[in-house]
Amino acid sequence: MSYISLEQIDKKYNINTAAEVHALRGVSLEINKGQFVSIVGPSGSGKSTLLHIIGCIDTATGGRYMIQDKDLSQINNKELAEIRNKKIGFVLQEFGLILNNTSIDNVSIPLMFSKTKLKDIKNKAYDTLKKVGIEDLAYKKVNQLSGGQRQRVAIARALINDPQIILADEPTGSLDQNTSMDIIKLLMELNEDGRTVIIVTHNIEIAQMCDRIVTIKDGMIMGE
Repeated sequence: MSYISLEQIDKKYNINTAAEVHALRGVSLEINKGQFVSIVGPSGSGKSTLLHIIGCIDTATGGRYMIQDKDLSQINNKELAEIRNKKIGFVLQEFGLILNNTSIDNVSIPLMFSKTKLKDIKNKAYDTLKKVGIEDLAYKKVNQLSGGQRQRVAIARALINDPQIILADEPTGSLDQNTSMDIIKLLMELNEDGRTVIIVTHNIEIAQMCDRIVTIKDGMIMGE
């Protein structure tokens, strides 16, 4: 049994309007626990849509999506949010950070809606920043950090709930070559710890560092 299983996933936007977009067309994909997978393809091919469905940020309009043995196509929004918060960490190209807040405040955000005490939240956020090698920047505002440092803050935020799945949408898209390699090496280390890591990338050199390369075009998987 695959860890992540997508069967005939369809995704349409603006259904039954002149602006209807068929973003995914019958996508089937199996990913085993602990794999490091890259998704590649041209702009507009459906890469990010696929990642958003895997990450429970978006839902499919057809098909079945399962994590372990749980059918996510059959659960409500509250259950989806719980899975998204506990099982999945998301890393975005543009970091998605609050620039005027400190690194530790940004990393703390996913825990702010839990019953965890504030002191325990801060301690856990600090420890997570330490995992990605930037605990010395904990109390610096994000707008004072470099692109690579900001992405490490974003990765720390994705790790705060100790998820077993890390999804990264163009995590090196805004970074120079050397910094990009540092971020990919960090994601590889997280994968070596047993996490399943899935990245969307335009960078073939980075894709080739993964266990698998899945190619998508016009909303369909074209091969591996």
